[in-house]
Amino acid sequence: MKERDILTEEEGGILRIILNRPRVRNALTTSMMDEITSHLETRENSPALRVVIFSGAGGSFCSGSDFRQIQPDQGVEKIRQHLKAIADMYKALRKTSKFLIAEVHGNALGGGMALALACDWIIASVDARFGLPEMKLGFLPALALVPLAHRIRERALELMMTGEILEAAQAQALGLVSQVLGKDQVSSRVGDLARLLVSGDPDSSAMAKRVYRTLLSMDYEQGVDYAAGVILSRLCGEEMTGRK
Repeated sequence: MKERDILTEEEGGILRIILNRPRVRNALTTSMMDEITSHLETRENSPALRVVIFSGAGGSFCSGSDFRQIQPDQGVEKIRQHLKAIADMYKALRKTSKFLIAEVHGNALGGGMALALACDWIIASVDARFGLPEMKLGFLPALALVPLAHRIRERALELMMTGEILEAAQAQALGLVSQVLGKDQVSSRVGDLARLLVSGDPDSSAMAKRVYRTLLSMDYEQGVDYAAGVILSRLCGEEMTGRK
């Protein structure tokens, strides 16, 4: 029996999604991305689930999209379905109220880098490598560029055009990675962080993430007014809009 391309483990409010195609460094197929989107969307209103961890089997996180599924001989409709699966997955990652952690060993390239960057935390092993090498292969990684541009606008274009591969420490210096640890320390640290997130008040935790995401789209003054309104609503059950 063929082994599943995505494995899941769930315990104590924590769902681990394991990319399971180690022979191709966990390259993402259309069906894999559809499955990730389904997990996020169908469990969005589940209060029992608080944290989602992404990891890869076989010593590599993810090498991005499976290029075999976007070759011209696949036909326009299959290519369109693959690109839609990427877009839907990125949107689901952005919209979810669950906390997302990427546990990165080895390569996180192209769409794999974008998947990690769409998470709230990246905990990386010292052997982790990040980059968008597609331009060197004659492919424009426009979709993968979206999460990167939201993180580091100034260097996103440079990283795409040069295909530069960042070591874990370099990615951390750019603010892309939360922590860089020894290979044998990453899983333990991810587990500790996930359990800490689960231990908080569910309503406050969900609101904290919504507030954070909303603030990212606002300028400074808008953010201050919005944050004040959130606090007033939490304390008094009233909206600040229109009040002096």
